[in-house]
Amino acid sequence: MVVREGIRELICQQQDMEVVGEAGDGEEAVQLVTQVEPDIVLMDIAMPKVNGIQAILEIKRVSSTTAVLMLSAYDYRHYITACKENGADGYLLKRNLPGAAFIDSIRMINRGEDVFDREATANILRKIAASTHKQRESGELAPRELEVLKLAIRGMSNKEIACELGISEQTIGTHFNNIFRKLGVGSRTQAAFYAVKEGLIDINDPDLKWENYPVA
Repeated sequence: MVVREGIRELICQQQDMEVVGEAGDGEEAVQLVTQVEPDIVLMDIAMPKVNGIQAILEIKRVSSTTAVLMLSAYDYRHYITACKENGADGYLLKRNLPGAAFIDSIRMINRGEDVFDREATANILRKIAASTHKQRESGELAPRELEVLKLAIRGMSNKEIACELGISEQTIGTHFNNIFRKLGVGSRTQAAFYAVKEGLIDINDPDLKWENYPVA
């Protein structure tokens, strides 16, 4: 809320800009776009009901002329690439939003230019290199291990996963031990966190219950 108020005040100080609406969640944002058809939507990723990544698709569907500039606290590779694939016109880190540069970014978006945070994109390249090195050392998740992790994020217990896959609960425990070892983590939450950052799991999968994890 504090960030939103600061952005609104900054925009209202510009003679060539106007705030035409504000939304508290992704679903409301899409509805507002259909009503006011803004030139640009400024949107966070972590929002109730419909997250920002999903909302991009809906906004572009209802108003193809509306540009979308994502503002996020996260420089995760999967977030940035998913936003770009869904049609976002820009992605800026909240910590890199000094007044003048932020306003310039909005104007660039309005001119039809893409604006993606330099620090975020540089971090992507570093993470790709680190991830590649780590995978060489520990190996990628096997298909069954990835399936087990996805079922866990759906909210299933080890016992429920075992019943779903028709294998023993002990085997599920072994799979989780392998998952934790390969990803270098120590819990389901950390494994889910890692899988999202590295794009191993699609955050847009409607069957996954991200409310159980601090990653969506």
